[in-house]
Amino acid sequence: ISDGRGVAAALSLGCDGVSMGTRFFASHQAMGRSEEKQAIVQANADSAIRTRVFDLLNNTSSANPWPPPYDAAGALHNETSRAWHNQPEALAQTLEAQGREGELIKAYRQHSGNTSVTAVWMGQGVSDVHEIDDAEALVRRINDEAGEAIERLRGFVSAPK
Repeated sequence: ISDGRGVAAALSLGCDGVSMGTRFFASHQAMGRSEEKQAIVQANADSAIRTRVFDLLNNTSSANPWPPPYDAAGALHNETSRAWHNQPEALAQTLEAQGREGELIKAYRQHSGNTSVTAVWMGQGVSDVHEIDDAEALVRRINDEAGEAIERLRGFVSAPK
């Protein structure tokens, strides 16, 4: 979900809230590299893939790894995910055999900040992210869009009696 229409849709289906990580990561206030934010702006829904690859790579060197089945996330489909997405078990075995200081991890770390190699986290809502924006402006715009969408819905139903 990346705009007020999506928020309104979720609320009308009974949700109490939404997750908008991709939309807010591409804001000036979000901590992250400008290259990653720009990659989000340039991406579309076909650019994102749900994969274990980056969590496997990052968990290898993390003191707090994500456990299965939570070790998959949306990310930019790049050279690394193309190389390993269809063979995550082989990647896991390679990483286990090499350990935290293995060649694969060293090579991955060398490319830190290179969005064609390292993880750029994103979800399917990436298609609606067209610019790096101010977070406060995003909140105001999304709120206004959601309010307008909900008001339009009022015309389709009558109040309960």
